Amino acid sequence: MNTIPSPCVGACSTVYGDDYCRGCKRHTDEVTDWISYTDAEKSAIIHRLDRQLIQASADLFVIEQPELLQAKVQQYRVRCDFNRVPAYWLLCLLREGNNKIRDLNQYGVRLLQDISPSALFDQMDQAFYQQAFYQKL
Repeated sequence: MNTIPSPCVGACSTVYGDDYCRGCKRHTDEVTDWISYTDAEKSAIIHRLDRQLIQASADLFVIEQPELLQAKVQQYRVRCDFNRVPAYWLLCLLREGNNKIRDLNQYGVRLLQDISPSALFDQMDQAFYQQAFYQKL
């Protein structure tokens, strides 16, 4: 039984020839072989992805109230794995509603740059994708 959910976000680009998925940021092999991995292997991939996301977005924001962010993500019924790091919760929230959010302070997030939530999502997503090339297991 699979106890660790796939990090898939339903926007796979590996089917179009990308080595790393633009949705979940896993390598092609990690996408296609996920079902055959042990929980330890899956956990290692998830932890690597979380480290990549944290590194990619370290200069963009600080999550000052993770419990508030989690509550907001749950309130808006955003599909998100709460076993992952809070930066991932923010990415999930922004993926679903970055054009509807005005003030991230109301979500427990302090921006370190003067950018819109939409621009924050774009920067996080792009930097996270670039990290995939440098830190694959």
